[in-house]
Amino acid sequence: MINIVFEGAPGAGKTTIINEVYQDEVVKKLKSFGIKVENTVDIDPTTPLYPILHNMNCTTPLITSNIEFSTVLYETFIQTADYFYIKERILKQNNEINIFDRFYFSIYAYQKVLLEKEYGLSCKPLLKDLISILKFNNLKIDLVFYFVDEKNVYIERAQKRDNIKYSKYEIETLKLFEKELEKIIMHQPDYKVIKIFNENKDIVVANIVNEVISIYKGKGK
Repeated sequence: MINIVFEGAPGAGKTTIINEVYQDEVVKKLKSFGIKVENTVDIDPTTPLYPILHNMNCTTPLITSNIEFSTVLYETFIQTADYFYIKERILKQNNEINIFDRFYFSIYAYQKVLLEKEYGLSCKPLLKDLISILKFNNLKIDLVFYFVDEKNVYIERAQKRDNIKYSKYEIETLKLFEKELEKIIMHQPDYKVIKIFNENKDIVVANIVNEVISIYKGKGK
């Protein structure tokens, strides 16, 4: 089983690229040979917790001003439970190649920012437990494509995509999330990390497909 992760701030372009990769002729050929390639989405509408997550995100994509879900602890619990559901499903499917639109990195980074905003330093023990829980019986990652936007264009893209104007608080939260995300991805990785900058889409897709195929062949498939 090969596990490929796409990570980055909202609006960084990872989901667009994933869709292009999934439709690439080489990937289609792999699937035509009977090789199972699974693409998991950021918020999966097929999971039991989707209605709750969807409701959270309807008010604000950043889940920061939702009156109905006023505590970050509740959000953290729901996000973690949903992640475990998807992970267990992937393990049972036994696909040859799994492509993840976000992984536990995003859950931890984002919830860390929100928990610290709400509870301050008193949430440190909780964060220690959270990362241990998220890593429990985890899938082995082979490669992470980390989408980096050095000019903060992703914020503008995300606002345009969601058709909203972020508040000063939400922009600050996004920037903190981006910093925490890079920290956790780059902290003693036992997987290959490739940073993707604002490059030509066709070139990015071709390079990503080549990397995936290289890993697939390297594992003797």
